[in-house]
Amino acid sequence: MHNVVDFIPERDRELYRRYREALRSKETRSHQEAIDMARHSPASRFYISIFQAYRGILRIKKGLKKEGGRIIRDKMIHDIYERYKKLEAKREFRGCSTYFITSFAVFQEAPEFYLSHSRALAIISKINREKRYEGKY
Repeated sequence: MHNVVDFIPERDRELYRRYREALRSKETRSHQEAIDMARHSPASRFYISIFQAYRGILRIKKGLKKEGGRIIRDKMIHDIYERYKKLEAKREFRGCSTYFITSFAVFQEAPEFYLSHSRALAIISKINREKRYEGKY
């Protein structure tokens, strides 16, 4: 199965919009705070491929613990799994495959972007550089 990550530019643009909104907010006191506000703001979807989410849900269903330090990613998978369970319980999804239900769960609104501060900073800095280079900043 092919793992396509064509949603990354969309995620980056959405994160940047949230960052700019946070900068304009009266409550924001610094650039760092604006980044944190942006990364903890709701996202239009879970920015993970359906296949990766599906693999994570299968691991949870099998009771397997993933060894490693991907705490943020694991939290996202757990939150998707919670959505998955709610969808699975609905009559419309009775008898549907795990992959099918996961595809619906991934496209629901996410409570945050599930990015570390350093990753969000890198994304925002890259977009700022591009905008400066293009003269649109």
